[in-house]
Amino acid sequence: MTGHGRKVSVLGVPTSAGSHNPGQDKAPAGQARQARAYLERRVDDYLLHFDVDVLHTGLFPLANFPHFAGLTLDEVSAALNEFARGEKFGGLVVTEVNPDHDPGGQLLAALVRTVAGALAA
Repeated sequence: MTGHGRKVSVLGVPTSAGSHNPGQDKAPAGQARQARAYLERRVDDYLLHFDVDVLHTGLFPLANFPHFAGLTLDEVSAALNEFARGEKFGGLVVTEVNPDHDPGGQLLAALVRTVAGALAA
């Protein structure tokens, strides 16, 4: 895919489910590291889309579509840090945050710290 003379790639990376290749790291940070290396060889820049429904609903219920096979906030933090430290990292989009699921604001504050930490890396 190209846009304005730049190479762009859309890549879906499974975290803990799916097929496993020998030598492939199944941890989210390892998956992110492998995806970043793949992208950095093939594109000029990449934009990361972080949908909070990848988080385990029982641990972090901010999404509208609950599921209980998601990642912990620490796992997401490690993966975001991997992507954000890349030389070709162009930005981050965060979606599916429902503040109605966090009346006290503690989860939103933790999410903001996680995202800000990754962007500051």
